[in-house]
Amino acid sequence: MNREFYVVGLWALLLGGLGISSGDFFRNEGLRARIAWTMARDGLTVVPRLDGEWLASKPPLAYWLVALPARCFGDLPLALARWPSVAAFVFMTVGLAVVVSRLHGRAAGLIAGLFFPMAVGWLQQVPAAELDMLLAGWVFASWAALAVALNYEDQNRPDCSWPWWLLAGMMAGAGFWTKWTAPLFLHAAIVAMAIWHSRVRWLFQRGHLLCMAAEVALGALWLTASTREVGLNVLLEGVVVREALPHLSPWHHLGGWKWGDWLTFPMQAIGMGLPVVLGLVFAFRRDLRDAIFTSFLAKVLLAGAVASLVAWTLVPGHRPRHTVPSVIGLSMVGAWLIALAMIQLPKRLWLIGAVVLCGCWLLVLVGFNRTRDLAAQAASAPANVANRIVQRIGSDTTVGVVGLRDDGLLLQLERRGVEIQRHRNGGGAVDWWLLTHLEEDLARIGLKVAGDWTDQQGNSIVLIRIP
Repeated sequence: MNREFYVVGLWALLLGGLGISSGDFFRNEGLRARIAWTMARDGLTVVPRLDGEWLASKPPLAYWLVALPARCFGDLPLALARWPSVAAFVFMTVGLAVVVSRLHGRAAGLIAGLFFPMAVGWLQQVPAAELDMLLAGWVFASWAALAVALNYEDQNRPDCSWPWWLLAGMMAGAGFWTKWTAPLFLHAAIVAMAIWHSRVRWLFQRGHLLCMAAEVALGALWLTASTREVGLNVLLEGVVVREALPHLSPWHHLGGWKWGDWLTFPMQAIGMGLPVVLGLVFAFRRDLRDAIFTSFLAKVLLAGAVASLVAWTLVPGHRPRHTVPSVIGLSMVGAWLIALAMIQLPKRLWLIGAVVLCGCWLLVLVGFNRTRDLAAQAASAPANVANRIVQRIGSDTTVGVVGLRDDGLLLQLERRGVEIQRHRNGGGAVDWWLLTHLEEDLARIGLKVAGDWTDQQGNSIVLIRIP
């Protein structure tokens, strides 16, 4: 392996791992990590579970990847909860560098690998105990396999293409076990490429059918295992009623279609890829455009990114983070074009430019991680609130909760030996309760307040003890 690949791999690992222990279990990270911790403590399940409730709205693969090592170590620190996002990030960065270097030379591969990680969206996504970057890793793998398959199809060599079609379907199927939307990104790329090349027959050939068969098989495996575990009614409630309809149907989404979003949403998503996505402007140079589109991977990345971004724009329940694989594709093409433009400069000039830009990005990353650390030092940070509660009640204690949804705080309590019991109606035989009611309201009904804090959302929470 060329030394440039080691440089790119270490660069991606540095950017992804630099803040792997910074901050705290804020926002969704607390929820994802707590679900994984529940699996580590109580055993792996196909359908995630939390506080005694089945959460069929998400598949289990990302939680398994965190729960297995947490089970071995007996704890779930930030670094362990975030490692899958870093691994996916390094895989995609090195994969891009390898492809570009083989097509355009080692210098181009090095530049593309150094510049691809420079996007503001990755600051929030890597490292993070979230699903989106891991999903993007599976989508990139499926797109790469699709590019090889279509290259063989273009050469009229279907006997060589079908294994790659199958691999693309398997990667999308594995992504399905991470997040339901993985096949959308693959088939958006397939349809867009068929239209781009005027080869609609690709959609009906053996290779594409094998691809879909692999996805269906992996999806059926999940469906069968989940149904046996929780029953079909629970599964339909979680997947269809709570997840699919509110996101996909304007009649079930709280706000319906917001026509203004059709213009602003793509801009928000593309903004996640800044500044590297600005490299797309080099596509207006015909020589660079012709050079990059000699590769089917570049075409698949661009086609899949644009088509999936359009699809997510039309869906009423969209968020910018849903489009992370789309932004990955655009950013990769942007970094690719930047690399082709820079290698036309004298070596010393592009090398100095790359070093300066990498140094500037490191400063940005250090500053961002510093803000995370400052947030973790706040009195309302989950770890700090958990420490104060444990000082008051001790470990190996059971605490009841009703409406409190600060999963970062609850996870930090569980890591310190506190058992959390959620009671939907407020009843339960526990001495300590952690509630969201205001202190004066509790005083009126004669309950003794043992502590008063705020959670990470700034809401008042109180610790009370039942006499």
